[in-house]
Amino acid sequence: MMMMMMMMMMMMMMMMMMMMMIEEEEKEEEEEEEEEEEEEEEEEELMHIHTTEERVKLLFLQLLWLKQESLKRSSNLAARGDIYMGFLSGDALLKVEVFKLWNRLKCDNTSINCKKVHTWAIRRKSSWDNRVLQLVRKYNFIEDVEDEINSSNLWDFIQTFEKESWYQELWNDNNNVNGNKLRFYRLFKTCICTDPYVKLVNNRCHRRFLSLFRAGSLQLKVETGRYA
Repeated sequence: MMMMMMMMMMMMMMMMMMMMMIEEEEKEEEEEEEEEEEEEEEEEELMHIHTTEERVKLLFLQLLWLKQESLKRSSNLAARGDIYMGFLSGDALLKVEVFKLWNRLKCDNTSINCKKVHTWAIRRKSSWDNRVLQLVRKYNFIEDVEDEINSSNLWDFIQTFEKESWYQELWNDNNNVNGNKLRFYRLFKTCICTDPYVKLVNNRCHRRFLSLFRAGSLQLKVETGRYA
């Protein structure tokens, strides 16, 4: 009888351990799902900010209602190049604030619990801390995980990176044998800055036609008739 009781106790303990393991796995799955949902929400917020900013520029140049996708892409890139006021984009400003928070977590005056959680979270691929670490390494801000970011030239560095990214995208001819839609535009547009016509041309229709012509998106009758 004693043996039977012992066996029953062992079985009960094993069942309880199995239940606990299943519960832990379910909790981990729920946490991962929550993290994925948070990531998706963050990406949607960033996309919304970026899209709103682009829409304002396109609206100013009267290019918001272009129907062809290729014209939209080329005109969007040209609008970014033509309307540049020298300040960081919404996406870049968010990155600056993220890097500032990273520095706060690395500082000595941060609470011990915060530093422990931060150190633990860096090892989790889906965590905010790990994603920021990848972003920091992308910009080559730090060499070691424990390093702080030098914030003295942070704005200038991100601004320079944005300009270089725009220039690389301008000269990206992937899957285009004859060059992309902006092959004419990039002959005279060598750097991202606000062009004079944006400030001087007050008539919205004239400004729109100038922008389309510069971006190679204006459907001139002489061009469409040539291949008719």
